[in-house]
Amino acid sequence: MKVNTTNKKVLVILVSLILGVLLSFREIDLYFFTTWRYPESSSSILFLAFFTFIFFTSQSLALFWTNILWKKQHTFRKKILISLGVTFVFILFGTIVLILFNESSHFVNRMLSGRHQEFIDSIFSLILRSVSTFIILSGATWIYYLLNKKREAEKKYEALKIESLQSQLQALNNQINPHFFFNALNSLHSLILEDQKDKSLTYLSNLSNIFRYILQSEKKGLVKLKDELDFLEIYKETLFVKYEQRLEFDIDVDKRYHNFQIPVLSLLPIIENVSKHNEISNQFPMLVRIKTEDLKLVIRNNKHEKIDSVISDGVGLSNLNKRFKLLLNKEIVIEDLEYFYTVSLPLGEVQKSDK
Repeated sequence: MKVNTTNKKVLVILVSLILGVLLSFREIDLYFFTTWRYPESSSSILFLAFFTFIFFTSQSLALFWTNILWKKQHTFRKKILISLGVTFVFILFGTIVLILFNESSHFVNRMLSGRHQEFIDSIFSLILRSVSTFIILSGATWIYYLLNKKREAEKKYEALKIESLQSQLQALNNQINPHFFFNALNSLHSLILEDQKDKSLTYLSNLSNIFRYILQSEKKGLVKLKDELDFLEIYKETLFVKYEQRLEFDIDVDKRYHNFQIPVLSLLPIIENVSKHNEISNQFPMLVRIKTEDLKLVIRNNKHEKIDSVISDGVGLSNLNKRFKLLLNKEIVIEDLEYFYTVSLPLGEVQKSDK
């Protein structure tokens, strides 16, 4: 979970305060004991408890700032060295304050009386807890450093993955346009040779709408199924110019599936293959059925292969399958039977904004 700078600062302050209380618990506990047993000495112990709390809270804040909040970039080793220097400064400062405190409390007299061990214990306890704070926070910094590295690596990986995906999609899309363009010009050329002026103009008008959709699709990956069906309606008009009543479509798509996702230009190569590999004539009319079932769009056509049909290299459907794997992590299903040819396209989930 990503924490913004303000929340991070608040969290650091809260953790530092908690550490300050925990590390000064010895002095706080001593204060309450002294207040109960020796009320006349409670003010001195209160100062000691307050100083210890401020000391360890400040040290924790300084170490957190050095290791986490400091915006200047340093290696982890350099941060540890800086943190060690900060710890040394705090130990030196704390030792001086304890010396002054004990002197002002007539510690010298107590030391001459053979009770100098109190001073040594206080200094040793301060150093021990201060070093422990350094070790604990350095360990926490190391974990934070590793988590940051992991998050940065994941971001770089995702960025490279997206860049790679876009490059692959661009390469695949570039295969679609020239192939379709070549076939479209051939069909238009045939109409012109047959001197069918009206059909040629109608064909050219529909072709411009088709190319508009293709050009707009270059920046898209997934589109709604409804968009593809709307495109098919335009493409059908182009086909009808050439085949008239010899080509029919039976489209039965449940409207509930209209907002499901599908790679852009999924229907184009499938419908292209129908006319490319099959004879469409008065004797052998073509019927293309399109329906939805079990979260799939199923396109089926009857088969009557052309006598002079070239052997298919499968580039069109192979291309389409690659785009499905890249964008939906799913594969298309092809069923080639004796009398029917079926392609099933898996549908992607509806985007939240489209629900």
